[in-house]
Amino acid sequence: MTTTAGTTRTMHRSHALDGDADSLRDLYQGWAEAYDSDVTEDGYVAPLMISLLAAQHQDGTGDSRVLDMGCGTGLVGEQLARLAPVATLVGADLSEEMAEIARRRDCYDEVAGEIDLNAPLPQDWSGSFDSVICCGTFTNGHVGPERIEPLLQAARPGGLLTLSVRHGFSAERDFAGAVSDLVSAGSAELVSEVVNGPYIREEGADYWCLART
Repeated sequence: MTTTAGTTRTMHRSHALDGDADSLRDLYQGWAEAYDSDVTEDGYVAPLMISLLAAQHQDGTGDSRVLDMGCGTGLVGEQLARLAPVATLVGADLSEEMAEIARRRDCYDEVAGEIDLNAPLPQDWSGSFDSVICCGTFTNGHVGPERIEPLLQAARPGGLLTLSVRHGFSAERDFAGAVSDLVSAGSAELVSEVVNGPYIREEGADYWCLART
C-alpha cells in the first residue's frame, strides 16, 4: 500500500492526463493492485454514496439489467450486491487490469475491459440497460460533461443514469449546465441531485440521477 500522500499524488497525476486513453491505461495498469487499499485510506466513499442513490430509485423487482461504467476494481458492484441486488450487472472499464480485479469479486455477470467512455460506446448497449451507474469517472483528466448524453443513451427509455462528478471539476466544467440542457431538450428528467456530497477526504462531489425520456 502506498502512503496517503503517495495516493494523493497518483490521483492528482491522473487528473492531469486530459482524457488521453493511453496515458490513463498506463497509470491504472500500475495502480490496479493497490487501488482499493489506497482509496480506502484516502476516505473514498463515492461507491457507497452512488449505490445508495441508485438503489433509492431502482426498480425493486430485482429483474434489472445494470451497467457500471468505469467500474474500476468493482467497488460499486460490491456495494450494489449488498444494497440492491439486480438480475444482471455488467461492468466496463478502460483499464483491463482494473477490470480483471472487478471480475474476481464475483458480483458481476460480465466485465469488459478496454471500454473508453471518451469514444463511441458499443452499439448493442443502446437502450439496453434499466440503469447505468458511473462513479468516479467524470473527473479531472478523465471524462467531461459532453459524454453524459452518450452514456444516457445506454439506458432504455425511462431507465436511469446515476453519476458522480468531483465537485471542483463539476463547477469548472459546468456539469449542472450540461444536465440542465439535457432536461430542457427533453432528453432526460431530473430524478434527484446531491450538491457537494461526500466523495473523498479532500473534496466532495455532485451526484445526479437522471431518467432517460
